[in-house]
Amino acid sequence: MIVTDVNSTLRKLETYATLYGINQGQKLNKQNRVLTNLSYLLYRSLSKLCDSELPEGWDNSKLKEVREELTLMAREANKEERKLGLSPIERKQLQEERLKLQRALWEFFNVTNKESFENEEKLAELFSPQRFHYSLERTELLTEDLENLEDISFIWFLEANAALNPDAFYERYKEILKQEKIAPLAG
Repeated sequence: MIVTDVNSTLRKLETYATLYGINQGQKLNKQNRVLTNLSYLLYRSLSKLCDSELPEGWDNSKLKEVREELTLMAREANKEERKLGLSPIERKQLQEERLKLQRALWEFFNVTNKESFENEEKLAELFSPQRFHYSLERTELLTEDLENLEDISFIWFLEANAALNPDAFYERYKEILKQEKIAPLAG
């Protein structure tokens, strides 16, 4: 009787562990789909910035060049049905394109337009309310179904990439992963 109870309890625990593993896999898959959608939305916002006429003193020609190299993002960003479930090869390509985008934005502010970036008036002109809609009336959560990125979210993304060199960040991130026994971020 006790052996039967122990075996039954063991099977229940194995079932719970299996369900837990499936649930964690589904969560990771959903996170990957959300991050993929975010990449597409960022590409769309970047395209709007590239296609707009920037204030005097700002040059976006190198951003336009990099935009042309973001082939996966370009292919999927404006589709009605964006592909969110990527193969491992496509996910790696998307990660590389995302890093290329972040690097281009950092260089846009810190190399190509350094003087304008350090000038408060020119910076304010770039981020003016005439160029970007600053309304916080509509704050949607980032999901795999989100269709458009709010301007204020894109501005925060721009500011973060202006402040932080992505190459330096990822090098430090890799060092930490090698030293610490922690799991890498999804996406």
